[in-house]
Amino acid sequence: YSVPAWFDFQDGDKWKPLTEQQKKAIESVYTHLIQDLSPDDTLDHMISDLVLSGDDFDRGGKKKDFRRAIVDAVLKSSLKGLKSFMQALENDDGGTPHLAEELTQALIKHCTQQAVQCTDTDS
Repeated sequence: YSVPAWFDFQDGDKWKPLTEQQKKAIESVYTHLIQDLSPDDTLDHMISDLVLSGDDFDRGGKKKDFRRAIVDAVLKSSLKGLKSFMQALENDDGGTPHLAEELTQALIKHCTQQAVQCTDTDS
């Protein structure tokens, strides 16, 4: 598994907010993400990519709340944030590449179902 080719966006596009289709795709696998996500590894990866700040997360709380906070932050993030999240899922030593694959399939389904690309090219 690797991050899909359609994530090779131009540098000017990396901070664009997620489209409604991308958000719907994430929401469609939300429950699985909350159950299986390895929060420490995922957050560390996204902090390294400079898309999230560790100051916004309570690592000492319940793991499920920590996972939910990360996924909610991804929903509010950018294309770069989504790409970083998917790479974190793929590279996680805790065994979550299945989540990256599931999210990829959801993105493909939701984006093609609406007859639009996953990235907006209008602007």
